Amino acid sequence: MNWSAYDKVYLRPVTISDGFSSDLRPEEKEELRALAHSFSDMLSQKLSQDYVLVERATPGSMLIAVAITHAERSWVAPAVLSKVSWQLQLLNSVLTYFRGKPAFAGEITMEFTVHDAETGALLLAGTDRRVGGQNLFTKEVFNSWGDVQNSIEFWTEQSTYQLCVARQGTNCVQPKA
Repeated sequence: MNWSAYDKVYLRPVTISDGFSSDLRPEEKEELRALAHSFSDMLSQKLSQDYVLVERATPGSMLIAVAITHAERSWVAPAVLSKVSWQLQLLNSVLTYFRGKPAFAGEITMEFTVHDAETGALLLAGTDRRVGGQNLFTKEVFNSWGDVQNSIEFWTEQSTYQLCVARQGTNCVQPKA
């Protein structure tokens, strides 16, 4: 695969899976739509530093599509308390072991595809799930969608990093998890 042949990106807006969104309350849907829009904006801004963004398939362009397939907001007060109280940290560790994620943490799952925009050939596809952690000192600690926002920011950085590595760029900056 010659990734350096791609100098343009046709980025579709980030979508929210229909099956998942039907389970959300109206205000949650609206908040998640805003997060998806923010994700699209971040990706556009970051990718435009290395690629020409195009509005349709052209030679040398890749089509990137991202869908949020699941998201859960965190429970802010219990999440913060479980990060500062050693008793709650212990309980949280036990729950994490059995549930696979910290208690009260938010989470998000997304799927993505990268196609040759002109031919439709699949270049890359994947899925990822991120769960909030135990770090008290994140800028989104008091936001119920903060864990989701942090994940979106990470994915934006990770996407540009992986594309940079694939095309053998010299200025690739690996994101911090």
